[in-house]
Amino acid sequence: ICIYICTKEVIELLRKDFKKNYNIIEENSSFLKWKLVFSKHIKHNLFNKSKFFIGYEKMDENFLLNIFLNSTCNKLLNITKSKVNYKLLNKCNFILKDIDKKVFKTPKSLNTLNFNKQNKEYKNVFSLWKMLYFWNSPDFSKNLENNFSLLFDMNLLFEEFIVEFMKKNKESIDLNINNIDSQVSNKYVFKNNKFTLKPDIIINYTNENILVIDTKYKKLSDKTNSWVSSQDIYQMFVYWMRYFWNYDIDKKKNIILLYPDYDWVNYDIVHSSEENINIFIKTIDMNFDLSCNEWKEKLLKEIQNIINISL
Repeated sequence: ICIYICTKEVIELLRKDFKKNYNIIEENSSFLKWKLVFSKHIKHNLFNKSKFFIGYEKMDENFLLNIFLNSTCNKLLNITKSKVNYKLLNKCNFILKDIDKKVFKTPKSLNTLNFNKQNKEYKNVFSLWKMLYFWNSPDFSKNLENNFSLLFDMNLLFEEFIVEFMKKNKESIDLNINNIDSQVSNKYVFKNNKFTLKPDIIINYTNENILVIDTKYKKLSDKTNSWVSSQDIYQMFVYWMRYFWNYDIDKKKNIILLYPDYDWVNYDIVHSSEENINIFIKTIDMNFDLSCNEWKEKLLKEIQNIINISL
């Protein structure tokens, strides 16, 4: 995962702006040009009047940052077992094909690399690739600002997992489903098309019923309101108003708030009002190993039990 995330970012950075930098070149020359490095000139040419030890800056791709990126890319190519990562690393390798190759023995060999306005966007990926190159773990005991963070939006991950699992197993669920959509933005809070509504999941059945599901990656804990926060219920009420207000009276009007099961207690609560608003509170066990068919069948069964309320 780290290789995938970082390589994609490096490729984007290199495509956007392949960095070149000024390298300081020092050499003994037959011509006096640029700058005379006086101390080294005395050392090397005290008795050789035909030479001048000079120094100058040359715009070049072969500077420390690019060399390290190239070296890390080649090292990771020999480590990864992922075909996707291998393909990404080869793309990165192609961009850096003309860069010198070097083996870095210790992290100290990179201490001279400084980040400025021109290359500061590489700082985060450098930290991660440095860790991967030297096969270290982040040191959280000091200098916390120099460590990288790898964070995932669990709300988004939970929602996408549920949606993709439903779509991929639509045939197996076998609940007369026409289609399963996610993040459909065709309704608004107000009539002037302001404040777009985007329910996480909308399921359309062959009997023309609709089920709206909103996933929430949080722990049910507020026992005063049947473990559900007021904000979640208010949001579902707005969904109900816009998706079911003029709906056929004979059709089922159901919304599900779906949470992960934290404490092995399967919550199954329904809130109904005089307007026949049905908001179901349901949880789903996420402690499944989907590489095992038996566990996969159990998750399928849980999904079936959750979405069959609108049949």
